[in-house]
Amino acid sequence: MDRRGWEALDIAQSNAEVVPMKTIGILVGSTVGGAAGWVVGIPFGFMTAFIVSTIASGFGWYYGVKIVKKYYD
Repeated sequence: MDRRGWEALDIAQSNAEVVPMKTIGILVGSTVGGAAGWVVGIPFGFMTAFIVSTIASGFGWYYGVKIVKKYYD
């Protein structure tokens, strides 16, 4: 299985100056993604909002780190 894309986002392989920014990117991205998922899912019920929020948090995590890698590496 080809995993070249994931290696570019691995926190453990970064230098010590970028790691705190990746942590902030994860925090902000997952918070914004989770909140957006909750807003989208709540009209359909609590469990739907929970599931959509969880999935959106994952996307927020991914794109938060991707944005930090783009501007700080």
